[in-house]
Amino acid sequence: GFAEVSVNGGRPEDHRVEGIGNGHPALSLLPVRQAIAHAIDRSVIIDRVLYGLGSPALAISPSTNPEWKPEIPEADQYSFDLEKAKTLLDGAGVKDSDGDGIREFEGKNVNLDYYILSDSTTAPGNAEFIRDWLKQIGLGTTLKVVASSKLTEVIGRGEYDLFQWGWTPYVDPDPMLSYF
Repeated sequence: GFAEVSVNGGRPEDHRVEGIGNGHPALSLLPVRQAIAHAIDRSVIIDRVLYGLGSPALAISPSTNPEWKPEIPEADQYSFDLEKAKTLLDGAGVKDSDGDGIREFEGKNVNLDYYILSDSTTAPGNAEFIRDWLKQIGLGTTLKVVASSKLTEVIGRGEYDLFQWGWTPYVDPDPMLSYF
């Protein structure tokens, strides 16, 4: 199985045009989504939350068969790098202009709604680390703990900024990839 942290990038690049869902407008910017990816240390989560029982994924390849996993050059991987994450946010114009530790976009703090499942044994630990890393790069989070039926509705309506979910995939990834 695997756990994912998903980011709502459903709005088009021009966030002033209505798109799918209502994620935070800053998430419509690719560098903001890239910064979030660089701000998550997958190896720490595996070591500290999963007690070493796992390996970091480089892409969604929900299969136990290694032949289905894409090879991604190291230069194209989202390695843990808080300084790179901060540089990406600065370049996107998402800056902390008032010195409160939280960056702003279009004059408002970037505080992201982060949903986790109430029955997950790993989501609380993951969220603790991820919230801290995001805070270190100047992004706030509001944790929302919900049942899977509620999260399914929230995801379907696109009314989230971040969420964590887990899957147990098939060997052939086609059915699972069709869900995404």
